[in-house]
Amino acid sequence: PPNDEFWAAQWGPDAIGARGAWAMTRGRAEIVVAVVDSGVDLGHPDLKGRLIPGIDVGSGDSDPTDENGHGTHVTGIIVAASGNGIGVSGVAPRAVVMPVKVANDAGNIWDTAVAEGITWAVARGARVVNLSLGGTKASAAVNAAIDAARAKGAVVVAAAGNGGIATVSQPAAHAPSIAVAALMDTGLGAPGSAGRYQ
Repeated sequence: PPNDEFWAAQWGPDAIGARGAWAMTRGRAEIVVAVVDSGVDLGHPDLKGRLIPGIDVGSGDSDPTDENGHGTHVTGIIVAASGNGIGVSGVAPRAVVMPVKVANDAGNIWDTAVAEGITWAVARGARVVNLSLGGTKASAAVNAAIDAARAKGAVVVAAAGNGGIATVSQPAAHAPSIAVAALMDTGLGAPGSAGRYQ
């Protein structure tokens, strides 16, 4: 296991079999993951060397600084440095993230900004588009951007929704997206065992 400060509290990587995957790959710098979210903390020590230039869609500039925290959290799950003795370990710590800020500082997001962010990122080499966001209504603009991204070979991953809801959120429910749900650690059984996670 990595020596990261909070590794012991990170049950997620073992729940998804990350250590088994790490035997094959930990990602690589050619794999650009666009995190379409609230931006990222550009000076975060656990993300040093894992970020490439991004955009703030709302202001149209190249400063995707995160004033909300959600985008930084998501970025850390994906690419936080592994084995550096600080913070956490990302699940693909050798990949890189292109931060695409589409949310304002309160975390409010508009579908036109999401669509523009997806299109901007894929045009600049994003191979994976992460959408840890969603709502109850489909957006024609977002779905069209996802379709165009898939046509260019990008993988689009979106959040199924929070709180154990029965209906998959949009845009995760849009068929070209990979809908990803969360797990809950029940604490029953050994870590990684069947039935431990729901």
